[in-house]
Amino acid sequence: MSIYSLCSESFISLFVFLITMNKKPVPQITSQGVSGDYSNEVGIILNTVVFYKETGKDFFNKVPPLKKYTEMFSLEHYDSVITEQNSEIIGKIDDLVDKINTMLTTKSRDAEEYLNSINHMKLLIYGKER
Repeated sequence: MSIYSLCSESFISLFVFLITMNKKPVPQITSQGVSGDYSNEVGIILNTVVFYKETGKDFFNKVPPLKKYTEMFSLEHYDSVITEQNSEIIGKIDDLVDKINTMLTTKSRDAEEYLNSINHMKLLIYGKER
């Protein structure tokens, strides 16, 4: 083994260590292995849907697109975002985000479909009805 390869291995190990050292832990991990904080991402759309159902007033055009789980908890800034325990759940959450964002883009006003998607997402996050 050459001195060059030893230095390269040491440099790579140091580099990986420095990158992971500065990452934050994902906050408020639920029994499902995902962050309970992610449910805040659907707060604006949930409030918009409830307001629409109660008053008929439409503010859907003011709702920004939802961020996917790994956009909110980027691999660059957070440690252990995707694990063996949560990878399938994160995939399902991201599928629901795509569905809700598509509904927003196509100007859907199907309040029940929004609520079903949001409730399904919360069930994935918390593992029980909330």
